Amino acid sequence: MYGWNPQTQRREIVTRDFAAVKEGLLRQLTNGGEPVIEVVESNHANRGELVLRHSWEDNDLDDRRARDTLTNVAKIWGRPVLLETRVEGKAVRLRCDGGQIEIESAET
Repeated sequence: MYGWNPQTQRREIVTRDFAAVKEGLLRQLTNGGEPVIEVVESNHANRGELVLRHSWEDNDLDDRRARDTLTNVAKIWGRPVLLETRVEGKAVRLRCDGGQIEIESAET
């Protein structure tokens, strides 16, 4: 499996472990390597807020892309948008309202 080496500024072999390589290849094939996000609710708290959930499988969302996408979805939706996901295994909820993104713990 390959990964980016910032010291050499190129992609290099990270591991030759069969299980790790197989898992990486399968992950790339699932949904074209893009995260799976589903609509959970379209009228959260009876306020017209959209709730999305990321199907987390040991891979955190890219923070910049998640924020940009959430901001754009909120613009299209016209109301606040919430995204439930995990960061380093901990449940969090991102809330976008008017271009501002807040992160709160969603641990129970």
